[in-house]
Amino acid sequence: DYLLALIQGDAGLDWSRNRYGWDEETDECDWDGVKCDKRGQITAIDIQGSHLLATIPPELSKITSLTHLYVGSNKLYGTVPREISSLPNLVQIDLSLNNLSGVVPLMKSSSKTLEVMNFAYNQFNGTLPRKISRNMHRLTILDVNHNRLSGNIPMELGNLWPLVQLELSDNLFSGPIPESLGSLSNLEGLFLSNNYLTGSIPYSLTRDHLKLNEIFLHNNRLSGTIPVALANLPYLNIIFLDDNKLTGTVPNELCNLNLNKAFFYDHPHLEATPPNDNTTYRELDPEGRRRKRRLATDPTVVRDGCNSIACPTGYHSSQSKGKDGVFPCIECEPNSLNPYVGASKCFELDQNKILQIFYNGTDGPNWKTQNDTTWSDESVPVCEKMGITCNHGGDIIAIELSSMGLVGTIADDIGFLRHLEVLNLSNNQLSGQIPSDLRFAPLERFDLSGNLLTGVVPDVLCQKRGINRNGKNGELSCDAITCAAGSFNELGRAETENGHVQCKHCPSNQYLGSKECAFGPFSATIFFSSDGYMNGMRISLLLIGVCMGTGLLLLCFKVRRTVSEKQTENDESPLNDDSDGEDIMSLDSRVALSSFSVPSPDVFLHSTLKTIDDSLQSVYSRGSDVESVKWKNARDSLDFLDVPRK
Repeated sequence: DYLLALIQGDAGLDWSRNRYGWDEETDECDWDGVKCDKRGQITAIDIQGSHLLATIPPELSKITSLTHLYVGSNKLYGTVPREISSLPNLVQIDLSLNNLSGVVPLMKSSSKTLEVMNFAYNQFNGTLPRKISRNMHRLTILDVNHNRLSGNIPMELGNLWPLVQLELSDNLFSGPIPESLGSLSNLEGLFLSNNYLTGSIPYSLTRDHLKLNEIFLHNNRLSGTIPVALANLPYLNIIFLDDNKLTGTVPNELCNLNLNKAFFYDHPHLEATPPNDNTTYRELDPEGRRRKRRLATDPTVVRDGCNSIACPTGYHSSQSKGKDGVFPCIECEPNSLNPYVGASKCFELDQNKILQIFYNGTDGPNWKTQNDTTWSDESVPVCEKMGITCNHGGDIIAIELSSMGLVGTIADDIGFLRHLEVLNLSNNQLSGQIPSDLRFAPLERFDLSGNLLTGVVPDVLCQKRGINRNGKNGELSCDAITCAAGSFNELGRAETENGHVQCKHCPSNQYLGSKECAFGPFSATIFFSSDGYMNGMRISLLLIGVCMGTGLLLLCFKVRRTVSEKQTENDESPLNDDSDGEDIMSLDSRVALSSFSVPSPDVFLHSTLKTIDDSLQSVYSRGSDVESVKWKNARDSLDFLDVPRK
């Protein structure tokens, strides 16, 4: 009966008619895709690729003998019921290639038996739970690639010591690669490509006792240089590091290993048949993740051990179409450059082209330009465009486009404006990440506050002295560039030189450079003193108290009305002489409640909001005159509730 819960609607009935069993008359152990043990208990469900359209029913959790659940490559949708995590004997679970959403479930009850978790190619979102590694003593494969998972990769994954394959590619992960992954001594495949990871390649991944055979780190935002110690990995066969922000060269020690050769064909030392244009690397090699690359027909372009890993600086891949940066490699065109190894493109140096790329990438035609057409008209000289300031030599030294309605991402190419000192894009709707390429510009003033930027501030920007006077007091801080997610202040960044303006804690803020702390139904800016966080807590507790008070008041209203209705009923009908006295309340209780004076909802709401208004004024009145403006902004958030001003 529990299995029949998979049959849902007309589509489910059609599905069941096309396979043996799946009805109430046939023994479940004889059904297609169902296996049982000698005692007749169900141990496996394997209905992969059967085109089942359904949600995952919580009833499956009742099959406690289940050890293998294979429902991949179907049309499953919805979230994974929490009950599924209570299966106590599960060894392998495959939910891949469906349309499942919600958070990745924690398999708590089966943590001591589970060996394979495959949730790839779905729509799971949120963060990867930090507790996912708790008590997982047998897990060898964790695959969540091609989802919408975000946030940092949990350092706790380093506790999954039996892990052989970790597949987190094609998600929205940001932040650094955890050093703890170097503790996974059994790990053979590490797949972190196509994310937004920043920082350097951890040296913990170069330990010579590791069993790493494949490392996929391409298409991220990694910076620094390629560690020469990667050549010490004794089993390394495939490594892709291209399409990052890595500088320097590919170490000769790595070049000499002739890695990634399975990625190329038409080579005299490879016995491989050239595939057709639609054949993918995965189809040729189940463990592969990239399209095969045909060798160049130009005899002067030669593949070697270095460009098989990454094209050198000053070059880019000629066949990548912007997707990777490996052989065959060609030199950058005149008036363009590439400072990175493994680049898929070269960057423009022409100021006009850079601004055009920026304009197109930020929804330029819909900017709030107040009928200014200098950006849309390509014939207008660069230095005459709105918000652009140039020096006497015609070089752009400032871009100031605050509150202009910019939408989209910040083009990497902006960092190659070699004289840019001021970049102010505050108070727009820009999203995505802060480009680490901005390190190449001689920035002095930098403001991206009040946007929708996510991720972290690139380390290379944090370590660059002079941006917003960062490092003037001898200390470098990422907060001087912009406040991190989970914090805020009035500027959207800290002033590290005098220490008077710091980023304050606000867990609800999810964007970089926030200027206010959002809590509950209101948004207030609390940054006038060092105890801004405590004041925010006071107001939050006040709002919680108001909500609780409102709930109690509504309860009183309901009880009062119930008593009143009962009294009316008793007044209209004579008491039954045989009554046992089972009224809803005693007479004394009714008298007590009838004498209780409950204010009307309008009066109560008015009084409550006045209390909030007074509390906000009390909090903000301790600030300076400048900060009193912020009190006014916070108080204005109550205007729509018609709270009278003082």
